[in-house]
Amino acid sequence: MTDVMNHELKAILDSIPSGMCIYRVEQERLYPLYHNPAFFKVLGPSKRHAQVREQVSFAGVHEDDRAALQKELAGLLAGGDMLRHTCRLFHEELEEYRWICMEGARRAASDGSVFLYVVYSDVTEQKRVEQYFQNTLQNLPGGVVVVRYEEDGSIIPEYISEGLAVTTEMPLEDTWELYRQDALTGVHPDDLERVRQQLNAYFVSGKSQWEIEYRLLKGSGGYVWVKNTLSLIEHEGGEKKIYSIFNDMTKEREERARVRQNYNDLLLQHHQKSDPNALVMGHCNITEDRIIQISDQTGAGLLDRFGVVREDFFTGLSGLIVEEEDRKKIPEHLSARPLAGRF
Repeated sequence: MTDVMNHELKAILDSIPSGMCIYRVEQERLYPLYHNPAFFKVLGPSKRHAQVREQVSFAGVHEDDRAALQKELAGLLAGGDMLRHTCRLFHEELEEYRWICMEGARRAASDGSVFLYVVYSDVTEQKRVEQYFQNTLQNLPGGVVVVRYEEDGSIIPEYISEGLAVTTEMPLEDTWELYRQDALTGVHPDDLERVRQQLNAYFVSGKSQWEIEYRLLKGSGGYVWVKNTLSLIEHEGGEKKIYSIFNDMTKEREERARVRQNYNDLLLQHHQKSDPNALVMGHCNITEDRIIQISDQTGAGLLDRFGVVREDFFTGLSGLIVEEEDRKKIPEHLSARPLAGRF
């Protein structure tokens, strides 16, 4: 122990609330040199944990998780720098498997010795909550996705429901393959920057929920409009996860377009019925300074000629007046009249 750290460092490590162990690495095998007191609270007071300087056994790791852990460790010991892996370890005092998150770093000493520093955290309750959410979300209509935000800004899916695969018309396996490395992979290129901006706005807003509408890639190569309702959950240690519920907006957007077209048709009918002798009638959006639509009986293509900017249109329209004195009054008259957006 004294070969590795001085007493001051040991005192600091002894006070860490998470379990910690320092291993000596020899020929890609691990030999424990030090456990802090919290180590035995997290993993249990097992004799197999207490033995130092004996090769680590993976007997306490759940058999379904053992191969993945050994693969992660092999990658770290072969030259990797960091390890972050969650698996189930048997806690003998509690007589049950607990979900343990391992975070490790590999360090080389000046004499060429290699040591592995590993912090152990019990995340069983977090896993149970996540499983509850997943079971609940699986039964919700529409697609459900749970993503994790990494420190480098990448967005990694942890869960994708069958519903999203149905919405995007592709097998669930293909959906995972598409989004495995980046949860924004299938976003339409024209929507991607806006989606990123909306996500950033959500993070700083302090709101519990947020909605974004955008297009997602379909298996056929086309795109489907979806509404993503997001809920941000921050776990201990600052880890951020977002639970997203996707709803297909195709029918709703078609209905919006239909209502908008009906409204425009009614406006046009109103113009025609209000004064059949009028040459030009229309509606505009005063706030955006734009012409919405007009009933043009002149045959001169006024919108094409003068554009949809309200003031430019009125100025161009006044240019058709022959009398100079009347021509000067027209822009002011038209700008003052449409308090309700009509002229």
